Amino acid sequence: MLHHPGYIRKYGANLRKQLPRIPLIKEYHDLVKAGSNLSRLHLLFEGQEEYPLKKNIEIKEKSDWQFEKMNFTQDRRGIKINEDLFISNIPVKAFEYMIGNRSALEWSVELYRRKDVVTAGNDDDPNRPSDPTYIIRLIGQIITVSLESQKIINSMPGSNDI
Repeated sequence: MLHHPGYIRKYGANLRKQLPRIPLIKEYHDLVKAGSNLSRLHLLFEGQEEYPLKKNIEIKEKSDWQFEKMNFTQDRRGIKINEDLFISNIPVKAFEYMIGNRSALEWSVELYRRKDVVTAGNDDDPNRPSDPTYIIRLIGQIITVSLESQKIINSMPGSNDI
């Protein structure tokens, strides 16, 4: 219910300062099904299909997949992973699924960066030496989850009845 476009439109200003209130609704079972589908999609996001991104890899003598911080291109259709690796073909619709005031993809690009903060003896490094392609796969899965979430949300019934 909290993802329903009509609910967000009607109660958006209140949600910034109060806890959400769930209204009585006519299409209860349809919304339960949509909520169940969203829950399954989000809880199992690392098992989702990877969105087909275009991977541009510049082969050098010592090319690698390690990165410090990712950055979007100016048109936001690509992400520069490091000097050797660039991904593109990001659909504009991937930015429509919002978590708070940013898209899930924006959150991920901001979150997955190397930080020199030592916690319990380890620095905060998202690179995985055992799986160097992890971050590319994760970005593809986040895009898939964002697109599928928008499909489910947009198919919710009764956007004007809330």
